[in-house]
Amino acid sequence: MTDLTTERDAVASLMRRNDAEAIWSALAEDGWLEALPESAEEWSTAEIARLVVELAAGAEADISVGAYFAAAATLTEAGELPDDATGFAVAVDLIETAEGSWRGRLWGDERADVIVASLPGGIVATVASADVETTREPILLLAGAHVRSVDIPKGAVHPVAGGSAIGARHDARVGFFLAVEAVVTAQLATQRTLEHLQVRRQFGSPLSTQQVLQHRLVDMRLAAMVGSALLDEATEGWETGDGVTASLQAAFNAGRDSVWVAENAIQLHGGVGFTAELRLGRALSRAQRVRTLLGGVAKSARAVVNTTDHAAIPGLVDWSVSFDPEQR
Repeated sequence: MTDLTTERDAVASLMRRNDAEAIWSALAEDGWLEALPESAEEWSTAEIARLVVELAAGAEADISVGAYFAAAATLTEAGELPDDATGFAVAVDLIETAEGSWRGRLWGDERADVIVASLPGGIVATVASADVETTREPILLLAGAHVRSVDIPKGAVHPVAGGSAIGARHDARVGFFLAVEAVVTAQLATQRTLEHLQVRRQFGSPLSTQQVLQHRLVDMRLAAMVGSALLDEATEGWETGDGVTASLQAAFNAGRDSVWVAENAIQLHGGVGFTAELRLGRALSRAQRVRTLLGGVAKSARAVVNTTDHAAIPGLVDWSVSFDPEQR
């Protein structure tokens, strides 16, 4: 178990520094930093981190604070947190290429100078962002849903102390913070849909009075509530011992359901669901991005299975390539 006092103080110190300028300036502009406690020492790492990630996911700017916290916590645990770092990002889903490099996806601030990479075999390594090549690629041809592909030369990575034990915790932290982004996205999309159905009228009555739409909205609300409950369990896990399994469960659920919620929100808004002012298209883009960074629904499910005593489940369906409201 990590010394939470040390980890908490390290994260609190990072929060007080203005190193990750792109992240913190965007949060400040939206007024979210005012919600933080005056004394960060009174809050645990998970509480502070989850609060900021939730607030950032609801902000106007498309920013991802979770990668910053996940990387900082892992490097603190390994005793290798650099004093002069000006921001952190994480590289996920890395595979070895024939050219002798690691290729995967990047999550976090483009201007972060330290990337924490999760390599096959549970090894965590750091790499300077100047040593990697990145490109932006669309997800399933969905407008605005982009992730950055990253190519890391093998000679540029520096394994951190602790090896695979820290690797499993790092992957779970990344999943935890991605799940937060996805769940908040689902919550916001559900709330906006409820407000729309209450205001929009058909044949003299609000759409919210139609039972079939009520049932769909209840399903959306339940999906968001379950996602939030799983995150609560994961937060408690990190604070009381080991949040790995609970975080992976939260990530699997969030990656599966958040896209479904966003798609239904757009559908229940009718022909105006994709318009920019409603921001539902952005919600779907964020949910799709989270699912992609998690490696898809099937990979998330296998990650959960691998942390339990159950046998592996073969032939899992990856629902990220299709939309079926009855089987999400």
